[in-house]
Amino acid sequence: MLVRLDKYIENNENAICVVLTIIALVLIGLYGELYFLGFFIFIFLGFKIILPIFQIILSSFITPEQEKAYETKLKQLSKEKDYRETRVGLNISKRDWNKYSLERKNKLNSLYSSQKRVIWNNFSHKNPHRNVKYNSNQYFNIIFEANNSSEWRNISEEERVSLIKKYDQLRYARLKEAKEREAKLKEEKKVKPILEEQKTLTKIPESNENDYSFKFLKYASILLIFFMVFTCGSRKRIGAKCRDGTSSYSTGSGTCSHHNGVRSWKYEYWWD
Repeated sequence: MLVRLDKYIENNENAICVVLTIIALVLIGLYGELYFLGFFIFIFLGFKIILPIFQIILSSFITPEQEKAYETKLKQLSKEKDYRETRVGLNISKRDWNKYSLERKNKLNSLYSSQKRVIWNNFSHKNPHRNVKYNSNQYFNIIFEANNSSEWRNISEEERVSLIKKYDQLRYARLKEAKEREAKLKEEKKVKPILEEQKTLTKIPESNENDYSFKFLKYASILLIFFMVFTCGSRKRIGAKCRDGTSSYSTGSGTCSHHNGVRSWKYEYWWD
């Protein structure tokens, strides 16, 4: 839950700040005095500073195990989405699909993806014989995208068989190459992936803290600049102090003309 909240804030930071700013302005308008619409930028930047601080506090409660569990859950949800798309695309009932083994589900999912690629990548470019990845109805019926493709319907049965054979040859060569490469990697680098994973887990908190610190400093600087500009721009001259010690409420060019001139001007600021 904490990881999900942290990711949501990270991906929707600006939207959250805008919503919180609008809520703050409404509350100020209802229960306080809304001096100037320029408060919007101050409140917005204030939330931009507060959110990274909140994320730093939130990340201190998040463990690497929670991060890993969240990533695993995301992969699982993505896989379930692929399964659902495959089941609907192949017109397989949910009851029958649940009876299949995990290996068969993965195989059907892979074949379904291959069919989609060949239809949209090859047929749409009018070149069905290039980058062949089609594994025809040796395994299941042609999916509905293929049935709606005039290019596919115009291909003869002989051409389809030829495509299937080409795909089988390519698949065999690629599988063989992949297995050899995988075996070599397992033999030479058994320990390296574990060490890299440990290094990554230790670097995650450091990188997050650096990002949050940078955000805090950036928006704090912007807020300070806007605050100074707004304060100076919105101040109002209300009088002056004369050189002989008296005060004047005049703001014109003749102020303190009978009192040896102006020593300093008096201003009213937005918080007065």
